[in-house]
Amino acid sequence: MFGEAGEKLGAMVSMHDVTEQKRGEAELIAARDAALAANRAKSLFLADMSHELRTPLNAILGFSNMLHNDRSLTDSQREYIDIINRSGSKQ
Repeated sequence: MFGEAGEKLGAMVSMHDVTEQKRGEAELIAARDAALAANRAKSLFLADMSHELRTPLNAILGFSNMLHNDRSLTDSQREYIDIINRSGSKQ
């Protein structure tokens, strides 16, 4: 602050407490990190489960394809085999 003659009279200082803002930012960062970790865990779980399901299902589909050509099957049994094959095919 300056007087009429330009002499320095003093200074004005303004302060703002940012403690709560910084605490909120830290909480957001922690929440983001937790969400990212949960997403990684979910992705890993789904990849593992997909593998665990695909392996036996591929065996079932392979055997059902072989059974489809079995001449001793009744029409009802052949229909069940067709349902298995349709259910396992990508649409």
